Amino acid sequence: MDDLLKGIDLESGVTLNNAVAFMDGGSVMLWLTDSNQTPFEILFCQSVSLGKRSNPDAWIPGNFLLNNTEVPIRSNGERKILSALKSFKFSDKIPFKHRAIERELIDSRIAFVESEDYLKIASEMGRI
Repeated sequence: MDDLLKGIDLESGVTLNNAVAFMDGGSVMLWLTDSNQTPFEILFCQSVSLGKRSNPDAWIPGNFLLNNTEVPIRSNGERKILSALKSFKFSDKIPFKHRAIERELIDSRIAFVESEDYLKIASEMGRI
């Protein structure tokens, strides 16, 4: 996990530059930068369709990724990432009218990762 966070300063705050909600049952992609302007991506994979994937390269349902790498469940790194996301700032690029819904969307995905349902789905998907 140390390598996963290497070069990303989560302690000094992060800025949300863009967010996309996919129409696949709940996947959300975030593009962020840290206080040093280092870019990184967070992906919360959908947690609705838990069946077998026809494409083995498709995202694993319920997965939580940083820069396309799975974040270990209930790890120190996971806690650091979620903590940083709870207090992110919006980039000036994001219109004010979109901020409330984006905050709500991100807060709901954080709550899911912190929930027991996240652990159940991770177990069903063979992640733990």
